[in-house]
Amino acid sequence: WLLKYGPIKEAVVIDRQDEAGTKYLCAYLVAGAQLDLSDLKGYLAQQLPAYMVPAYFQQLEKMPLTPNGKINRKALPILAASKDQSLTGYLPPSNSTEAKLATIWEKILGVNKVGVNEDFFNLGGNSIKLAVLAARIHQEMNTKLPLSEIFKNSTIQNLARYITKAEQSNYVAIPRVAARDYYPAASAQKRLYVLNQLDQAGIGYNIPTVIKLAGALQPEKITAAFRQLLQRHEILRTSFKIEKGELVQVVAKEVAFEVDYFETDLASAKSVIEGLIKPFDLSKAPLLRAALIKLAANKHLLLFEVHHIVADGLSINILNRELRSLYEGKVLAEPPIQYKDFAQWQNDLLAGETLQKQEAYWLQAFRDSLPQLKLPTDYQRSTKPDLAGKVYSFVAEAEITQRLQELARETKTTLYMVLLAAYNLLLYKYTGQEDIVVGSPVTGRRHVDLENTVGMYANTLALRNYPSGQKDFGDFLAEVKEQALQAYENQDYQFEILVEKLNLDRIQSQNPLFETMFVLQEPNESDSGVREFAQVQFIPEEIQSVTAKFELTLEAIAREQTIKFNLEYRTQLFAEQTIKKMAGEYLRLLEILTANPPKTMRISGLIEVLEGEEEARISSQLREGKKEIADSFAEGFWEEI
Repeated sequence: WLLKYGPIKEAVVIDRQDEAGTKYLCAYLVAGAQLDLSDLKGYLAQQLPAYMVPAYFQQLEKMPLTPNGKINRKALPILAASKDQSLTGYLPPSNSTEAKLATIWEKILGVNKVGVNEDFFNLGGNSIKLAVLAARIHQEMNTKLPLSEIFKNSTIQNLARYITKAEQSNYVAIPRVAARDYYPAASAQKRLYVLNQLDQAGIGYNIPTVIKLAGALQPEKITAAFRQLLQRHEILRTSFKIEKGELVQVVAKEVAFEVDYFETDLASAKSVIEGLIKPFDLSKAPLLRAALIKLAANKHLLLFEVHHIVADGLSINILNRELRSLYEGKVLAEPPIQYKDFAQWQNDLLAGETLQKQEAYWLQAFRDSLPQLKLPTDYQRSTKPDLAGKVYSFVAEAEITQRLQELARETKTTLYMVLLAAYNLLLYKYTGQEDIVVGSPVTGRRHVDLENTVGMYANTLALRNYPSGQKDFGDFLAEVKEQALQAYENQDYQFEILVEKLNLDRIQSQNPLFETMFVLQEPNESDSGVREFAQVQFIPEEIQSVTAKFELTLEAIAREQTIKFNLEYRTQLFAEQTIKKMAGEYLRLLEILTANPPKTMRISGLIEVLEGEEEARISSQLREGKKEIADSFAEGFWEEI
């Protein structure tokens, strides 16, 4: 298969063994041109099972030969330098700046010995790791980098050159605040407090997590681990009240906490879990509850849920990871700060002049009349809010996923940007609107002190893009990239403040500024998948949402070889058949976009292809329907005779 790939003239694959006795494959190649590792691995992944794809590659000028003219396998270099060895060979740092960057990259990407000519995104960098990289560089090198510059300089060599010319910006730790009776709430908490009231204290802003536990579980250790989590993270002991007209958070020194215990069978487990998910009273701590459900001797389900006002998605990952460690009896380092420290720091930041430029950016972005997305619905919109919802799931298989990743590399974008651009096209197809706003969450953890702390840090970005039938997809994708990067740079400015500044009318049945969201969940090896702790397997279980905060939310979950999509919708507005049709069209869009060069596809042409295929499908169904009627008539006729 290697010899069938492009310019490869010679290839040798041998197996080697590391110190632990684990075997791995190494490929040595001679080619007529420089090879691209990502493209080569993608090609092999389509042809071979995963275990047959080499772990390491090395491109050579020529193969070493024995005196008899045969390949000298003993003379081939040993490859075990990194998780993704560059085909050009390892190029070491040549100065202290490159050396510091290499160390930072290795920690973030989880690889060993990164060469200075290797690309951050080809080594597994994504939007979350990009933000972490910028924060670490600021902390360790006193240089605050725009994310757009990391995109432009995505190798250590190029980034080091940029840093040597950049202005210094001293890193300052978030200060701890003195103890007092209550503390200011963060901007996101104020937003969620209002939304919780609009939800009439329902479960729309609960975050439930279900974990399968297989093995000899000790329930008392689970309870002890949760109590330690409550002591570690003050936000889990926090409640809320109105003080002098302002929302404040009250941190309790201690709270009573028990893990509820149930025994049932697997068939009844779902109804038990649904019964346990109930509203929180935000005035009473803790805003966390847990239940252990015994299914059999060595089979349990663990449900824990928190209110969104005290945790975000990354917080759930942190709690999962720490729960495992505490169950094992590990001693964890204390968090650098608590959430109340962040809230005070953020309030000081918002009151100062630092965010004036960010405010100017957002007000400029929405200076014109604001578009309202007019999605055709199956049922008439109501004036009363109804968050009842369902989720329809579908998958982009390995081949299309690989092609999406290749498209992102070729266009110097990310998977997030490609999928967001495609989602805009789907919305354009359904509405005909050339001015569309889509909401998208960001982690809001741009300071190193926030990386491993629990709380509600996430902010929402309102991304305004302009799909037009006359644009080609390449140009539109470039626009989406530019809009996303600018929004990332200005993400400290809080969405709720933007809504207030724009003086938007609040309609209870609608969200301000946008009615649809796009979310990409990118893989994080330390927080996902099956884990074993103290002879117990820890298996995260996906739980289907029964609420929909927006009319439509498209969530993409990037896995190792596929992408799973969850299309969440309000049942008050859409029928399931409509949502299935939209999902099918989105997948078809991805297929078309990855099968053609971006600059050759006009958006109008893409939509015409989709509409033409839909007309053909309907015509086919009508023909089949007429045939069924005719067959039915004939059968009835002969029965009568």
